[in-house]
Amino acid sequence: MSWIVYILDLAGLLLWLSFRRVGADPTRPAGTLLGNLRPAAPVPHRSWTSLGALLLMLVLRPLLLVLLATLLDATPTWAPGPTVIAFRADDWLRLYFFSTLSFVWTALVGYGVLLIFCALSRDVPELSSFSDFAVAMAGPVGRFPVLLILLLPVVAGASVWLGVGHLLEWQHLVPPTRAGWPLAVQSILMGLAVWLPIRWVVMCVLLLRFVHNYVYLGEHSLWTLVQTIGRRLQYPLSWIPARLGRMDLVPLLACGLYWFLGELANRGLAWAFPQTLQ
Repeated sequence: MSWIVYILDLAGLLLWLSFRRVGADPTRPAGTLLGNLRPAAPVPHRSWTSLGALLLMLVLRPLLLVLLATLLDATPTWAPGPTVIAFRADDWLRLYFFSTLSFVWTALVGYGVLLIFCALSRDVPELSSFSDFAVAMAGPVGRFPVLLILLLPVVAGASVWLGVGHLLEWQHLVPPTRAGWPLAVQSILMGLAVWLPIRWVVMCVLLLRFVHNYVYLGEHSLWTLVQTIGRRLQYPLSWIPARLGRMDLVPLLACGLYWFLGELANRGLAWAFPQTLQ
């Protein structure tokens, strides 16, 4: 059942990105001098149909969850990282809260990936179109310094938990915070947990770069993006002479490094979070 929720969350994220899509300026008629002029940056314009579809999905999804919970004898759960929160399928108010919270968290992770890709593709002429697109989708934060961009997902995740933590305690969905451990400490832990799913995207990019190094997959600009971002992601290990004949194994080593760091962080957060609860 969790996979169905994830798929619906991703569908909602795509609808949101479609709502904020970037493309041609609809005010520039085709076939005219004004229409042939290329704008200095991508022009965002709103797709209200996508926004309506997203809102409709968030409203109707609890109905689907009730049906699935009955058929599969399962309980909807939200697992943001170091904790798992179960929501009763017979409580409509909680299910609507779960539906919205799950989507917001998935959107947060998605924007985290977008911001990281935006930061790693800067100053690369071949990726100027992607950088402009990412900045237009991310808004002004897409032009922030790299270090600040890396901290933004943590800050956003902490802010979400800071906003809903007391509500979750009031609804008895999580135990109360232990005396001496303010909710802000929990929020920092949950903010760090945003990085846990992002690592899987990072590992996929590194694996794709390794494959593309030895298998011709065409001249699509996607592979230029994969090569550039993958090269920068593996930079901490670029000094290692890891070659097997003509095969460069550094992308695989970097993939293993990010997996190890992610597992270490996951275990650390799984230990630290219960310490803040009664």
